[in-house]
Amino acid sequence: MPGPKPAATRLEIFSVDIDSVQVTWAALGPGPVSITAADTRVELTADGGPGAVVLDKLPPGRALEVVVRGEGVRGGERRLTATTLSPPPGDEVARFATISDIHTGEEGFGYFHGIKERDDVEPYPTRSAAAAVDELTAWGAELLVVKGDITNKGVETEWAAVADVLGAAALPVTAVAGNHDVKHTSELDLAGGLTGTGVTTVEGTGIHDLPGARVVVVDSTMPDVHRGHVHAHMPAAHAALAEAAAEGRGAVIALHHQLGVRGLGVGWPPGLRRRESRDFLAAIAAANPHTLITSGHTHRHRRHEAGPVTATTVGSVKDYPGVWAGYVVHEGGIRQVVRRVARPDVIRWTERSGDTAFGAYRHWTPGRLSARCFALDWSG
Repeated sequence: MPGPKPAATRLEIFSVDIDSVQVTWAALGPGPVSITAADTRVELTADGGPGAVVLDKLPPGRALEVVVRGEGVRGGERRLTATTLSPPPGDEVARFATISDIHTGEEGFGYFHGIKERDDVEPYPTRSAAAAVDELTAWGAELLVVKGDITNKGVETEWAAVADVLGAAALPVTAVAGNHDVKHTSELDLAGGLTGTGVTTVEGTGIHDLPGARVVVVDSTMPDVHRGHVHAHMPAAHAALAEAAAEGRGAVIALHHQLGVRGLGVGWPPGLRRRESRDFLAAIAAANPHTLITSGHTHRHRRHEAGPVTATTVGSVKDYPGVWAGYVVHEGGIRQVVRRVARPDVIRWTERSGDTAFGAYRHWTPGRLSARCFALDWSG
């Protein structure tokens, strides 16, 4: 009997970098497929389900045609377009990565938690986080920053599960709490939950210096409060940014809650209040205009320019589209590259999670490609 007809559903360019693109799909195949861009060609056998592939060694700052051919493509061929990023000025000097919103202990996704998996598989929050850590380590990250909502309710069993994942990472890890980690249900705080793992935990502000940039991690939580607050930490953050500027370095601020500004603060869940966000942005711009802010919390991808400062939100590692973010520091700038976690058992789950809200979730969360992947020039 003839097999199922090949299909190509939501075949798209999800991520671009200066020399690579990530192609993803909700369904492709079944059958052999080749994906080509410039002089790079990847051969695979699609199984009819979701997947992802990275094409590298591409020319920077170029509009490219990505051609998908094979028996696993209905009609035999699909063509996509992608433009690689132009690199910031100067040589690359450092790499680090972030993940957020692991929500270890979550047992089902969606408003009524109706999207579930079998009980006999590794839970999707820890499975997704572990796969992301493997991928970003292979990508070359020298530091991982975990931006909150590490657990779902802050209970001891949740901390134990995620401690195993983060403690096994083969690179330094810094973590800050999210609102889910400080709920009234919490049995352990951040430091207690990750004790003995080697993970650096941040209460207040924490600093990690890399060549070319200072990473400032800010705790935006208050016990059992959903909304974010940073007012108490603004003086310390301001001083850390000003010191980096005096040394001729840019800075990255990593926190859990998004700023309450147009484009980032629209809709649920609430982040920082608008006035506090404006004050925070003004203080940052005055201290070091070469600053990028990266947050989580919303599970969505958005980008906002506030004068010289860029603020971005990055989605969750464990639900659609299921991502990690890489940051590459150059002598004269920085670039952000967000990639979907590609491990087959993870991307199959994250595709399923996009069905929530009658499928609207998969359209709401990814945002624009330019919000996920971009380069900033800090040479001025």
